[in-house]
Amino acid sequence: MDRWRLAPGAGTRIAVIGGTRTIGRAVVSALAAEGASVAVFDLPDALAGALPPESARCIALDPTDAASVAAAFAQLADWRALDACVMLSGVACRRDLDEAASPESWQSVVTGNLRSTFLVARRVLPLLRRGRDPALVLATSCLGTDGRSMHRPCSAARTGMIALTRTLALEAAPSVRVNCVAPDVSGDEDVLVPLGRMVMADDVAGPVLFLLGPAARYMTGQTLHVNGGAHMP
Repeated sequence: MDRWRLAPGAGTRIAVIGGTRTIGRAVVSALAAEGASVAVFDLPDALAGALPPESARCIALDPTDAASVAAAFAQLADWRALDACVMLSGVACRRDLDEAASPESWQSVVTGNLRSTFLVARRVLPLLRRGRDPALVLATSCLGTDGRSMHRPCSAARTGMIALTRTLALEAAPSVRVNCVAPDVSGDEDVLVPLGRMVMADDVAGPVLFLLGPAARYMTGQTLHVNGGAHMP
């Protein structure tokens, strides 16, 4: 293993959940460019409209449904193991006035973020334990550490993702590293960004590849913030 390499090496078997989304596409493209073997998981409609690299495997998955998650990962049986997994699927954050936030919208956000991550982690960790220098990367946002009005469901879910990262890191150690990336994806125009612009997908792909790679071999249970200095927890 090249311990100073900043990205996973060629032939690394990696699952990207939510691989057709904006950040997901950037991560998948970057991994493919590094020579990784990538399996892209996403909702059937999202896969139908996506154009992943020709080398990538595309597998339909509803991450909120336990049976769908089990069936999807059964299609990777020939890999026998995973070296890395990136969990990018989740319900996008949306500004809601307090009086407009319904129990249904709250449950949708919690299910789309926390339940889906729980179900995927339950399936991928046994595969990762059989992999080479395995790593799992989850995704949260600045809302997980910085309070912001009119984002109650997302703030709660994103904070939960950070706690889940830490818990999984403890439970999976020492065989699997578990970390989290936290881009500022809220899109609030009134947020002051010291680096002068909002985050782009490629800004997040690099830190994700770093967390997956051997140079991050002594990192686990951490949240890596990618927000141009807009939030400094």
